[in-house]
Amino acid sequence: MSTVAQAATTARAAVESATKTAGNSGWHLSVQPAIGLWLIVLAAVVCMGLIVYLYQAQKVLVPRRTLVLLLLLRLALVVFLVLLLLRPALRWMHDVHSAGTLWLVLDRSQSMALTDPQGARVAQLRWACQLGYISPQIWPDSADTALARLSILSQKLSPFVELQRRDRFSSGPAAASHADQQFLNRLRFWRTRWQAVEASLNTSLGRQETAALRAAMVRLQTLMNSIIKQVRETKTPLPRQTLPWRAMRINMGLVLRDVNTAATQQDTAFLAGHAKDKQILQALARVAMMTRSQLAQAILRHRPPKARGSFAQLFKRYRVRVVSFGAHGVTAGTLKPGNANQVLQSAMSSTAKQTNIAAGLEAVAQRAVNDRASSVVIVSDGRQNVGPAPAEIARLLAVGGMKVFTLVVGSDKAAPAATIEQIQAPSWIYKHSVVQATALIHITGLAGKLVKLEFFRGKKLLASKVIKAGGPDVLRPVAFKDHPPLAGGYRYAIHILPIPGVLNRMGTVRHFRVTVRRDKLQVLLVDSRPGWDYQYLVKYFSRNPRVHLQAILLHPVKVPGIKAPPALQAFPKNPSYLAQILPQTIKQWMVYNLIIVGDVPPRVLNIADQQAIVAAVKNRGAALVLIAGPHHMPEDYIGMPLQSLLPVQPTSHWSPAVLEEQFQRGFVPQLTAEGLNSGFGQFGLTHGHTARLWRDMPRWYWHSRQTDLKPAARVLWAIGDKGSHLVPTGVPPKHRALLATMSVGSGRVLYLASDESWRLRQVGGDNLQNVLWSQVLRWAVGSQLPAGGRYVRFGLNHHAFRMGRVVHVRARVLGENLLPETGLTFRAIVRKIPTAGKSVAPALGRVVTSARMIGVPGSPGFYEASISGLPSGHYQLTLRGQPVSLLLKDDPTATVRSLPFWIRPQPDLEMLDTASDPAQMRRIAAAGNGIALPGPYAALLARQIPNLKRTLHIPEQSGFFGNPHSFYTKLLHFIFLIFFTLVVMVEWIIRKRNGIV
Repeated sequence: MSTVAQAATTARAAVESATKTAGNSGWHLSVQPAIGLWLIVLAAVVCMGLIVYLYQAQKVLVPRRTLVLLLLLRLALVVFLVLLLLRPALRWMHDVHSAGTLWLVLDRSQSMALTDPQGARVAQLRWACQLGYISPQIWPDSADTALARLSILSQKLSPFVELQRRDRFSSGPAAASHADQQFLNRLRFWRTRWQAVEASLNTSLGRQETAALRAAMVRLQTLMNSIIKQVRETKTPLPRQTLPWRAMRINMGLVLRDVNTAATQQDTAFLAGHAKDKQILQALARVAMMTRSQLAQAILRHRPPKARGSFAQLFKRYRVRVVSFGAHGVTAGTLKPGNANQVLQSAMSSTAKQTNIAAGLEAVAQRAVNDRASSVVIVSDGRQNVGPAPAEIARLLAVGGMKVFTLVVGSDKAAPAATIEQIQAPSWIYKHSVVQATALIHITGLAGKLVKLEFFRGKKLLASKVIKAGGPDVLRPVAFKDHPPLAGGYRYAIHILPIPGVLNRMGTVRHFRVTVRRDKLQVLLVDSRPGWDYQYLVKYFSRNPRVHLQAILLHPVKVPGIKAPPALQAFPKNPSYLAQILPQTIKQWMVYNLIIVGDVPPRVLNIADQQAIVAAVKNRGAALVLIAGPHHMPEDYIGMPLQSLLPVQPTSHWSPAVLEEQFQRGFVPQLTAEGLNSGFGQFGLTHGHTARLWRDMPRWYWHSRQTDLKPAARVLWAIGDKGSHLVPTGVPPKHRALLATMSVGSGRVLYLASDESWRLRQVGGDNLQNVLWSQVLRWAVGSQLPAGGRYVRFGLNHHAFRMGRVVHVRARVLGENLLPETGLTFRAIVRKIPTAGKSVAPALGRVVTSARMIGVPGSPGFYEASISGLPSGHYQLTLRGQPVSLLLKDDPTATVRSLPFWIRPQPDLEMLDTASDPAQMRRIAAAGNGIALPGPYAALLARQIPNLKRTLHIPEQSGFFGNPHSFYTKLLHFIFLIFFTLVVMVEWIIRKRNGIV
């Protein structure tokens, strides 16, 4: 069960438990007969008969009054015995009231152990004032406090719209009237608080109160008065649109902005006026040296001398439970005034390497199922790096009756750092080409400083560059070039040298690998007509120095007076990229690494050609791109060999009305979750740039009917719903595939369900068509096994792996007759190597591990192995065993006999971004019906926590032979024994005195 689902379950359980408890209060009488009820009735009737018989027999012996008294006493004995046998029990509920629970959720991640040297001096001044390091007589800090109180009012303003909607429309007339009065009382209370803050602002700001601020404050007061008047005078429920909530929020934002500016100016002026004051400087230095954890502990323990509330006072009034969280939430015990220092220090030890605020809230939800008299306070910098959204769990806790408050510590300014965000470099080049690598450098907090970069091939330093940060937050691309000397595999690295004052070294070194191929990539392009996509692809591939193109156009444009060139068969050594005849044999088809087929009829691409393409993909590992067209592809190939390579099924769920409507209005390509993590979704240099490009994606106006994905395929782009109002909402992407891929044998297939990729040529000023087809080239080369030669080829699924991931090895072995070899026994050998350059021969490193290569079912000649548990470092992969070793040794085409790869260490998520996230904390508080405040104003936050009482409904029972330890059971037994004994004694005494014993 997910974290959010668990929290939802616990929240619902809290509400149901409270409802049941409230419904079960009252008195209940029940009986539990010791024997059968009919036996008790029979015995009572017999006893009554005997008593009547005695009454008749003793009439002549005693006076009538005595006889009646004896009769009543004997009946009383029978009643006592019947009660004893019936065993009646009385049940009721007993209420016990105690203090509510305050859940203190504390951040113990490593980021809480950081100081904030990049923080503003004004923030340090506010901490020093609120912690008492600077006397209020020197600087009262009244404007900052008024700003915090104004922030509280602003956050309390937001729920009014929801309160109005929920209270006025959810019940009958009587309940609505009561809700109206409650709503009105809340509005009046808010106005009273606002008037107090307004008076405080008038006093603290003085001359710094601008005309704009005064006008916004007057408008705010006027708007609230009008809202209260409308609610008071209107007898029927008011629609939300009739009350000026939007204007209230806008004016409150203006007031907050202006007050913040004025308060900052006051603090800055104070610091400037006390620049040489030793007491002030010592207080600021003391705050600057404290970590976030130490500041949080200090403010939680601090007792302001004249404040009406503080957390130190809450610790006395509440039952305080402490939960600390890193990657997981852990209960840290119960906090009492006597052990506050010890518990807080232990809970905020700052050792966790990840931050998961949701885990802390989940721990509270699991332990407070039946405790509605609870409040939650989160103390953190708000920078979550793992786990689900904490605001969702806070919302579910609020449903269960618990408000969630947040206290933010730490500066929201990024610490000085220079990191390599990403590297754009080709994964392979032709042997006469140049390696062109561009590193995107992210520089924060280093305005005006120099950043030096170094570019390495193995251990060899190739180039150094120095860039200057032009601002506080800069993204700067830096380009490097290299000419590899020979064919083979090379490992490159870009380093950022240490910068004075920068402690964070995460992301300052990035590695990448480039394979230098002896031969160019062989590409075959086949299409019927010279459409926009065909013309673009011919220009793109013919100008690419890494590619040798053969383009076949079945129906070229015929110009009168110009004679067509002689027909040429597609062949890798043709001097021209234009050809007119398809390859004739399977061997000729297998020459090509990438085959692109457009809207070609099956009469041209016959059964033999299709079988050859299938063999090239499955057996040789070629990459195939199928571009749908309006005439033939893929509908005409249903039931033919090429259908086995299609990533989509022959069925279709598109109706003619939807297709016609899309033809008129268009649709928008949509990135799927799988596409987000693939190269086909990354169009920009940064995530933000990529997101903007996808938002600006132009409309397309045609796609194939065949878009239902096969189970083995992946959909990377989908046909966007918003392009057509006839597209059923909620249709999953697997039925709307626009760009899909699928692995077949040792090769790969890409299916583009539209021939309108040319519309990507201009998106937001970028040519995304170039980006798309460069990714297709990278994808096609990724399907090739880079190492080995003619007979043995092998490779990895990646060249770099994060520590803990599985390394997958794949090999293809052919005999000297070029037929697949099956049943071989050989192993994949992994060696640990030092930093090295070109990888042509196996390095003399020690063997770390090995794995047996196992034949792939259904793919003759292919073998696979998996390797796991490798620590971070650089490694090389080789194959060892007969006859693989001999085939590699004797093959002159085997230029690369070993593959380097890199195991990256687990990233330290805490150090990637150390700035606090106040916006995240505000979202959590808003979802939890609470308040979020900066750390210095913990005392103000403590006043907002409701004074809740915890009521325990204890069931009580009194009856015969019930709980032997119950006071009420013992008392009932004692009373019964006394009465029963008295009745027996009185009856015996009466008989004795009247002589009838």
